[in-house]
Amino acid sequence: MAKASHSRKYATLWILVAPLAASATTYHRPQIEPEAPKIYVSQAMSYLGKCNKWSNINSCMEAQDKFIRQYVNALAGDYEAQSDVASAFLDGANDDDPNGGPVIPNRLQACAWRRVIAASGSAYLTSNDQSAMVSDCDGLRSMDIEAAKGRAHAIAHIITSAHVRRVRVPELEYDPQSGKDETQADQD
Repeated sequence: MAKASHSRKYATLWILVAPLAASATTYHRPQIEPEAPKIYVSQAMSYLGKCNKWSNINSCMEAQDKFIRQYVNALAGDYEAQSDVASAFLDGANDDDPNGGPVIPNRLQACAWRRVIAASGSAYLTSNDQSAMVSDCDGLRSMDIEAAKGRAHAIAHIITSAHVRRVRVPELEYDPQSGKDETQADQD
């Protein structure tokens, strides 16, 4: 009698758990269209976190997909993409497991991108960009500030010489074939 009760208990438990297991999404790296520059997609992927701290794995993978696309567009010189990339490098910096989100926090990278934005001469620059640069670079050690300056120089060189083509960002409903940058497209 006890044995039958024991097996019924596990059968009931399986009925409750089975639908959850069947609908669970397995984590995978984003798939970016083949025309995207592989070297920069690969570079962006090296900054991705594990998504193990997000309750909704699909949402984390979408954030990673957006980050990779924005990273490529930032290297193409898009102001809004540059700002989004800089912000992504700060998200989750104070979490107990900072590697568990979509992007591994990296204050040096955030500072470098803010420096690129501040020096870009973009028509969209505001005083907030200068403030964000000061804020994002504040607290870095002097050797990290120097490293951020070097990284900013390297990023600026890619922007001016590599002629990176923008890619679609479905999460923002942005398509470079519209002939607009992300900021202009956002104003429609």
